[in-house]
Amino acid sequence: MDPDKVAQWKAFLKRSRLEDTAVDFSLVVGELRTFLTPLLFAAAHDEAYHKSWTDGGPWS
Repeated sequence: MDPDKVAQWKAFLKRSRLEDTAVDFSLVVGELRTFLTPLLFAAAHDEAYHKSWTDGGPWS
């Protein structure tokens, strides 16, 4: 993981008053990669994407 990006992530958490959440940057990147890769693959290959995203999760 790029140390500069980790520092930016920590600064973002502090600025947003979320520093107590202690969410690891590599975990966030991994979750985003898992979520976005199928969508980006379909878009890059001009394919339809037929899955849906349901509400919910820890943020609701």
